[in-house]
Amino acid sequence: APPAPVADVCHCDSLHLLSLHADIVDMALALASMSESRRVQQAQAVEGTERVCRKLWPGARVEVYGSLATGLSVPSSDVDLVVCDVHEYYAALLSGVKQKGKLNCITKLAEALGRQPWVRSVNAIDGASTPVVKIVTADGVGAGIGA
Repeated sequence: APPAPVADVCHCDSLHLLSLHADIVDMALALASMSESRRVQQAQAVEGTERVCRKLWPGARVEVYGSLATGLSVPSSDVDLVVCDVHEYYAALLSGVKQKGKLNCITKLAEALGRQPWVRSVNAIDGASTPVVKIVTADGVGAGIGA
């Protein structure tokens, strides 16, 4: 729910506090409005990523975490995703090649996402301790996808 309007706030002696409160309310309302319009584009990025992952790895699921999942995102926030239940990765774990299995999955995902018309750019960051694929959609939504 948006913050209480200035009239509902306890009476303050200071005009500065009232002005500050009004500025905060205005900013919160503007961010809420921008965030709502952005959520549609963020949801499309999540759904597109889910489709690609299910095609690559039937049975896989994509989970949202981070600021979008907690409701604390702002319009410029990236979407944080993790791909779960990738049986190819589990098979690599069992064979003792954990990192190689994860890198293969990240590479496959980056290549598949790069072929999507709704994806503007793709970058596989495989040198990180947790490899991730970073994308930017045609709508300008950024996402980080881990496996």
